[in-house]
Amino acid sequence: GECFLRGSAVELCELRGLTAVTEVGSSWLSQCPRLRSFHCAGLPSLRHIPPNFLRDCPSLRSFSSRGLAEVRSIGHHFLALSQSLPASNIDLTGFTALTKVDTTGLLTQKEDDDDELEGEREEEEEEGEVEVHEEDDDDDEEDPEFGNETRARVIKQFGEMCELVQSK
Repeated sequence: GECFLRGSAVELCELRGLTAVTEVGSSWLSQCPRLRSFHCAGLPSLRHIPPNFLRDCPSLRSFSSRGLAEVRSIGHHFLALSQSLPASNIDLTGFTALTKVDTTGLLTQKEDDDDELEGEREEEEEEGEVEVHEEDDDDDEEDPEFGNETRARVIKQFGEMCELVQSK
């Protein structure tokens, strides 16, 4: 459904045997405060990761895309507000058919990060630039694995795999 497991107390998610599932609703597995791990070997036919997938899962420490080989696109706010997720625990190697990722809200750490990033995008569009720009933030100096550095690494990896877009 549209909000499957949204706000649930699930801690580990290892989906198996869902071979016929080709799509899931937005906000699927979002707002799960106890979710620590997502490994998706069981959705081999999924073609699109919807907006807000795994958004606001503050305890998430591990994400694996293995088993998501048919995913062609990823919607906005993917893994947003997952401040415990280090870059070293994000496995994107399973995304072998990916053609487009909406980077809006991707791995943002606070709700207001979206507003800051939107302002940067508008300035770049006015100047005729379209590359992703990351602002240096002193708040992330405590642990370089988190925050903007993690976001920049993941965006770079996605950029090497497919087209990056930003929704408005």
